[in-house]
Amino acid sequence: MNRQLLILILMLILIPSWQVYGGENPVDWAALSPPEQRALNRFKDQWDQLPAEKRQHILSGLHRWQKLNPQERLEMMEKFGKWRHLPSERREKIKEKYQQFLELPENEKRDIRRRYRWFRDLPPERRRELRERWRNMTPIQRQEFIQQRRIQRQHQMNR
Repeated sequence: MNRQLLILILMLILIPSWQVYGGENPVDWAALSPPEQRALNRFKDQWDQLPAEKRQHILSGLHRWQKLNPQERLEMMEKFGKWRHLPSERREKIKEKYQQFLELPENEKRDIRRRYRWFRDLPPERRRELRERWRNMTPIQRQEFIQQRRIQRQHQMNR
């Protein structure tokens, strides 16, 4: 797989886009800067036929990619390698979950991002413990746990 294609797929799949794109002002191929055209060359023949939202999404992904430092780019490419090796059913499930996330109200998305950062920043051993604890719960126990956490958060917010 050539490098540009790898980069474009990576941008479209793994780098989350939290913006809502408007379709009122589609970006035509001729309006792209020469560096943008070079980076997006594989889309040249189909660019003007793509939906405006898709064009904006691709262009936004390119701009985010260009802002990454070399280490961040390497990390994204490694994540893409992992993504590529996932079974297609698993990738589809992830895409569905991501779409569900996008449809959530902003306050819920914000809460999920906050909780994700909290979990990500835990020591690896603690993350493993929590994952194991979750895996060992029955579906009913998981529901009860989630309900208890909601009550605790509401209680904390009311203080």
